[in-house]
Amino acid sequence: MLINSKYTQGGADESNFLLRQLGGRLYEFFDGLVQLAFWDTFLLAMMEILEELGENDPLHHLGLSELRAWQAFLHLINENMILGYQQGRNDQGNSKDI
Repeated sequence: MLINSKYTQGGADESNFLLRQLGGRLYEFFDGLVQLAFWDTFLLAMMEILEELGENDPLHHLGLSELRAWQAFLHLINENMILGYQQGRNDQGNSKDI
């Protein structure tokens, strides 16, 4: 358990809730200067690193099932942070990225 369940919204999974909170905080910290396109770029870069580790690095070689698990994990993080970012943007009254 990461946080007390009374701090999650509507019975949401606490890890998703924390990631959304982090995404919202990033929006507040950067005051809306980060574009949503950056999220996709980040995710693609992380996927490329995972694939390179899976193929080329004998010390960190990832099997296909491990690679798929890491990909699913990164998607979970990315999607929930995007939701938090969008919520933070909406809370600030901004409907589009810079």
